Amino acid sequence: MTGAADLARLTWFAGAGGLALALFLTPLVARLLTRLGAIDMPGGRHGHERPTPRGGGLAVVAGLLFGFWITGLPFAGPLKGLLCGLAILVPLCFLDDVWKLPPKPRLLGQIIAASLAWRYGVRIEGVTNLLSHFLGGHYLALGWISWPVTVLWLTAMTNALNWIDGIDGLAGGVAAIAAASFAYMGFSGGMADVACLAAAVSGACLGFLRYNFPPASIFMGDVGAMSLGFTLACLATTGAFKSTAVTALAAPLLVSGVPLYDVLSTMWGRWRRGAALDAADRTHVHHRLLSRGFTPLQACLLLYLATAVLCFLAILLWRL
Repeated sequence: MTGAADLARLTWFAGAGGLALALFLTPLVARLLTRLGAIDMPGGRHGHERPTPRGGGLAVVAGLLFGFWITGLPFAGPLKGLLCGLAILVPLCFLDDVWKLPPKPRLLGQIIAASLAWRYGVRIEGVTNLLSHFLGGHYLALGWISWPVTVLWLTAMTNALNWIDGIDGLAGGVAAIAAASFAYMGFSGGMADVACLAAAVSGACLGFLRYNFPPASIFMGDVGAMSLGFTLACLATTGAFKSTAVTALAAPLLVSGVPLYDVLSTMWGRWRRGAALDAADRTHVHHRLLSRGFTPLQACLLLYLATAVLCFLAILLWRL
């Protein structure tokens, strides 16, 4: 594969494969989850009106892996790290969806997954020196700090997407838009592995949204939201962060803007109230929209639009 036309075909092929398998598998996964008792009941912090199986993200993960696999590209280099990380996260998060694990084992699993990804090359090795006028130089190499910085980024994004998975279709749609942006960046930059995997992620999310869009018949659960957050963070690190340009920092942050804003604004609000930073409440950005009179569908579409605008800006910056 050498030409842009070949890469374009592979990218579309990956997206179609992810879409097709997610469409096929999601109803089967829903039946499995129902038999296992992985059901979210109405009431409390939940806005749905009927018992709904959770953990459908298992079909999304299968779809994105299948979509990339059928391209014939290898899981090599950083993508091997992504695969190793998912091998830790997927079973751990699926167990959490079925039996509700305590927070500490989940966090430990995320740190192990992120460390494995770093071991195989998913690394933030340096950042643009925005103070170069005063300090000299245009690039700050992180050295040994690369590991904690990368682990913090991967863990933060893993949880950020999970936090916005609070209304039907929101996390899946935001992930689909973000992944499509990374697919475009990968294609434009000639990064076949990034382009095809991102396209497979976007396709798998769209296939799952057939059943998760309001009113949802299945929820993606932690196995979907955390796996997608981790995958998107790895794609950002493997693709956009590998440049020394200012946009190498700005682009992935803009693409991830909605989940990152939700994390920062929610934690800031909890800190001001003196509440625990990981407290379960209804202060996330989608909850705040609902409290202002938006319907779940309207809130979901508004956050889709915000994500699309931020991704468009990210692409414009990335092309500078």
